[in-house]
Amino acid sequence: MDMNQTHIFGESLFRLLHAYKRALRENFTAVGIELTVSHIRVLKRIAGMPQCTAQAVAAGMQIDKGRIARLMKELETEHLIEKRHHPEDSRSRQITLTHQGRTLIERINTVEAETSEYMVAGIDKEQLMTCAHIINDMVKNLET
Repeated sequence: MDMNQTHIFGESLFRLLHAYKRALRENFTAVGIELTVSHIRVLKRIAGMPQCTAQAVAAGMQIDKGRIARLMKELETEHLIEKRHHPEDSRSRQITLTHQGRTLIERINTVEAETSEYMVAGIDKEQLMTCAHIINDMVKNLET
């Protein structure tokens, strides 16, 4: 691929990411979810991580501990997460979703699924799988 093709591809990818994020924000707002993308990412990480700690969230999301601590404090203030004594490490606090947090995650997952379905409407499943493999390879290239 020459430099011009690479640039065109990069611009297309940027436009896709921007359009997807915009659609998610609009769809979250439409159903009354007013959290930032960062808050949503943290909630999703906590939901998918048994025996979750703030340090594990920070490492998994590649965000500094201070920022994670602020985001978690805000989520705790909104009664979406709670901190408990960690059953296996007395120095750590285990982070869990509250009932309200679990309910919100279900709503978030529904909005994301609906947005993704809309995004891929009319595109052949084989093309989507090829695209997913290519994107995963690109992510690997950028993370090495």
